[in-house]
Amino acid sequence: MAASPRRGHQPGQRATGQHHGIRSGADLEDRCRDLHTPRPDDSPAVAEWRQRMATRKRRRFTSKRAATIECVNAQARNHGLYGVRVRGRPKVLAVVLWYALAHNLMRAAALRATPR
Repeated sequence: MAASPRRGHQPGQRATGQHHGIRSGADLEDRCRDLHTPRPDDSPAVAEWRQRMATRKRRRFTSKRAATIECVNAQARNHGLYGVRVRGRPKVLAVVLWYALAHNLMRAAALRATPR
């Protein structure tokens, strides 16, 4: 029996460019525009948020936050949380909340153990 083709492809069919990093002109235009300039279709709250994100103080805060979040994600992976082995939103939420609780308890213990 012949090997089955990859999902979504027929035998002899070439893969389309959309899955291989080829971008359309609209995508490139979006990448070149200023992200902090409000768009015409933005609500007033989103337009205000975009302008607030352009400040130097917010950029510094966001860069520090990004480093912190990446650290949390790396720790999750180091503790084996690559994916969840349950199905359904309530069960996945339960697993993630258990991990968040365990992470917070471990961080609290580590911060208490740090000499002042």
